[in-house]
Amino acid sequence: MRAISILAIFALVAGMSADDTIPATVTKDGKPALTMQVPADWKFGTGASGRTNLLPASGHPHIQCWTVAGTVEQVVAGIAPLVVGEVTDFKPISSEDLTVAGAPAKRLIGTGTEADDGDPANADVVVFTLAGSTWLLLTHGEGDGTAKARLTITTVLGTIAVAK
Repeated sequence: MRAISILAIFALVAGMSADDTIPATVTKDGKPALTMQVPADWKFGTGASGRTNLLPASGHPHIQCWTVAGTVEQVVAGIAPLVVGEVTDFKPISSEDLTVAGAPAKRLIGTGTEADDGDPANADVVVFTLAGSTWLLLTHGEGDGTAKARLTITTVLGTIAVAK
């Protein structure tokens, strides 16, 4: 009950209440794997790469979620090549320990270059393990959009569960 109360308070601080969210499904190998509550005005779906794309109503920042090989520690140690399709030259400048769905996770915040247009980018990468897979949630974009979305993304992370 205490965890639910803390999550509810956190969601209110982030401007997200249960009435303002919709369930988003993240797939693995074409099958539902995770669910998360996202703001009701976000769009989501699976892209050609198999990654789940989440898009705020503003159109930015860009958010993708997909599975990667290795443990959280291994993925964090070799993160740059894993995000190169979205952010090239990713350089973490800070890290933070988190908990996602009751398991240890790691957040890396850094800079790089947008892969699609070569513009400077800011990125927030969260690596976590759930349902026997290691997941990567990448938020990235130009300017300060990634930083502005951080509280909402953290709230969304608090709603992640195994899909039923």
